[in-house]
Amino acid sequence: MMLSTERLLRLYPRWWRDRYGDELLATVGSGPLSVSQVVNLGAGALDAWLSADVRAAAKSMRVASSRGGAVMTLKSWWLECQATDVRAPIRDALIGAAVMIVTSVMFSRLGHLAQQQGWARASHTFESNAFIVPFILSMPFWLMRGSPRLAQIAIVLTTLALLTVIGHQ
Repeated sequence: MMLSTERLLRLYPRWWRDRYGDELLATVGSGPLSVSQVVNLGAGALDAWLSADVRAAAKSMRVASSRGGAVMTLKSWWLECQATDVRAPIRDALIGAAVMIVTSVMFSRLGHLAQQQGWARASHTFESNAFIVPFILSMPFWLMRGSPRLAQIAIVLTTLALLTVIGHQ
């Protein structure tokens, strides 16, 4: 079964669909979607449901439209979400760096130990993930700072699950 833009649009919150649905349909079109487009639209829906920036932008747009403000386009909505400057304090950045370094050393060491035991596949798995898994685990401390905890957990666990699925193929 082919996924259409209209079908994926149902994944977005109602307020988002009401505000941007027609524009998204005009931009993406209603024809068959590539895998990349499906993933992007799915990620956008998840972000629309979980992102604090999106909720804040939606609230300000509702206030602006109730005051007779100009209609915001998808591009201006995106720019407003990007305008939020959430920098990680030094403490959180150092914690994120420590998580990344310690986890990376652990994965490298586990890969080396697995190789010594003759477990080639396990060794390869640990060593090939010695950067990406620590990077993902460190993201809540610096990259996703300011996002709702539920969004952070969902993104980290989903990404790790996808890595696991990809690794088993």
